[in-house]
Amino acid sequence: MMKNKRILLLSTLILFLLLALSITILTIPIYPDFHKEVKSYEDLRIGLSSGNSPILPETSIFDLKDEGYSLIFDGRTLVSKPVGFLITGTHPQSNITVHINISSEITQSNALHGDTVYRGVQISTNESTSESIKNLWMKFSMDEFDYSAHAYYDLSGLSIEEQSVINNEITGHLTMMLHQLID
Repeated sequence: MMKNKRILLLSTLILFLLLALSITILTIPIYPDFHKEVKSYEDLRIGLSSGNSPILPETSIFDLKDEGYSLIFDGRTLVSKPVGFLITGTHPQSNITVHINISSEITQSNALHGDTVYRGVQISTNESTSESIKNLWMKFSMDEFDYSAHAYYDLSGLSIEEQSVINNEITGHLTMMLHQLID
């Protein structure tokens, strides 16, 4: 009888330890941030292939160099699911380098008001210029996801005409890419 109590106590202790270990593994932050870098566009596509995920853009429009790809997660634990992406890179344009960031994640707010409408989707655009940097942003929400494209480049040494040409080309590329996502 005493032996059965020891076995029962030992079994209970082992079960408790296994349960504590399982809870610890599932709740300890695995990723230091809510994103994880992947090696390629294909890895990004595979990471987003399960469940409800955003549409990946066709980035060949930009001929990106120094690309970086990241999955955005809904948490930092082992059971976190990818819910978005971040694509970064540089695009050689004339004698400058344009930095491109394209991202998507679960919609935070449905209050996005666009400057233009394409196929019923409102697209918000924004430009800003500092002394040396030109920024272009385009954003829209579709289904359950917010999509954002950001381009910036150094204005140093560029004439007003060159800035205008580059700005029009980059805006055209961003618009084409976002239209492809909407289609």
